[in-house]
Amino acid sequence: MRRRGITTPPSVPGKRDKTIRIVRNASVRFAVALVSAASLFFVTDACRPSAGKRPPLVVVGVDGLEWRLVLEFAQEGLLPNLTRLMAEGYAGKLQTLEPTLSPVIWTTIATGMKPEQHGIRDFAFTDEAGVAHVSTSLQRQSKAFWNLLSEAGRTCHVDGWWCTWPVEELEAGGTMVAQTTTRAQIDFKQGVRIWKGTYLKSLPSQTWPPELGPVMDRHVDALAEAAESTLAATFGPPAKETSPFVGAMWERVQQAFFADHLFLDAARDALKRAPASDLTAVYFGVTDVASHSFWRHFEPGAFKHPPPAEEVAAFGRVIRDTYRFVDASLGELRALAPDADFIVLSDHGFHAVNVEKDFSDADAQTGRIESGHHGDAPPGVFIACGPSFKRSPVAVGSDVASLRLVGTVNDVLPTLLALEDIPFGEDMAGRPLRQILTDATLEAHPIRSVATHEDAAWRAARARAREHAAEAERHFEGALQTLDAGILKTLKAIGYTVPDTSSPVAPPRKPSDPGKGDSK
Repeated sequence: MRRRGITTPPSVPGKRDKTIRIVRNASVRFAVALVSAASLFFVTDACRPSAGKRPPLVVVGVDGLEWRLVLEFAQEGLLPNLTRLMAEGYAGKLQTLEPTLSPVIWTTIATGMKPEQHGIRDFAFTDEAGVAHVSTSLQRQSKAFWNLLSEAGRTCHVDGWWCTWPVEELEAGGTMVAQTTTRAQIDFKQGVRIWKGTYLKSLPSQTWPPELGPVMDRHVDALAEAAESTLAATFGPPAKETSPFVGAMWERVQQAFFADHLFLDAARDALKRAPASDLTAVYFGVTDVASHSFWRHFEPGAFKHPPPAEEVAAFGRVIRDTYRFVDASLGELRALAPDADFIVLSDHGFHAVNVEKDFSDADAQTGRIESGHHGDAPPGVFIACGPSFKRSPVAVGSDVASLRLVGTVNDVLPTLLALEDIPFGEDMAGRPLRQILTDATLEAHPIRSVATHEDAAWRAARARAREHAAEAERHFEGALQTLDAGILKTLKAIGYTVPDTSSPVAPPRKPSDPGKGDSK
């Protein structure tokens, strides 16, 4: 069987109803059934595919990308692809939400709704019994762009977006690789903490269609085999010795880097398949993790207690290197879709924090103090380049304070819908960024609206699915705990340690930007 260029094993004989595809693995079947039931859609006249040919759209979300560093590194010649996008497109600041919690903001970007509308309020929540759970796709209460495009008959490919596990069934040939977030992302009694999700080999409900899973498994195997050389190609040779504190920070960066590498592999595959998807979206998170961890090494002069010179020499370029990795990835993706509309955006910016702290004290050694943060909601990056966008460039030597405010994170989804000739919902928190679109684009595809894309049946289906969310979590964690030794070794090679999740505790307080409350 072949689906949009994905080579798959023969399909399993069996029945198939209108919303749930029968799959082999019982855990996959359970999770997909839940999400499929929660994603019932109803096509209206307003959502029919347009007759006009639109350019494909590529959206790259980069967590924590900071304008000051983009301009500084571009001036150093380190970011040729971002430099070109800034010169050829429409760029500026993107106002964000406060508090700056990644799953909350990225879900707002995906849905166009405020957190109180879409239902994702934090990284995790505690149920009535005091058990901690990570926010997943089952807690989302509003349709995301992948749902809306599927309803409109558009093809959509999504990689690594926050709160996408368990995956949802996408019609019209849509595909997805989830950012799999487990309770390993909450601090447990043994001290394990994973900041970003990834793709976990051989586990269920991470890809749509399910037969995309073996393709991703092969990417995991290849990355594990070349893990050391892949790291060295971006970050240089490893440091010979590190303190436990710095070593733990470096492990976090490695895990996020390898996760981003897998999502890049999936995006490459998607852009190589024919026909091209109407929209391809991929998320990268390593810039955020590196900036939280190594700002003190990047900018030691800003801190009262800078790191030792040998640490600065070993880790002072980590943040730069993550920006270089993202820039190189953008170059690859753009080369695969040269005629596409291309959007690069971040959920917030970054800056130094805790500049008076002594990072040799006990709190720092437990990883509860960070040297970079965004709790005061610094604006994110927004760059749009392609045939549908006006050209209003940002020069490499620009001052951050002089950059225009393009819009807010609320405006992203309405703008994506306008680019796909789909009406935005008047109940959305933002509006299309009309000012970035060419006159020809607006004339050929006038911006339209409907009262809402939500409906009672869809919301009811989501509510029913949430009733079984804990069961889906247990299914997945049971599979996670029974992985064989070979797969565990492979996961360890790409930075992922599988903790014992049998006794989770309530989520602890997250590290905070002084005076700004909890955020990450």
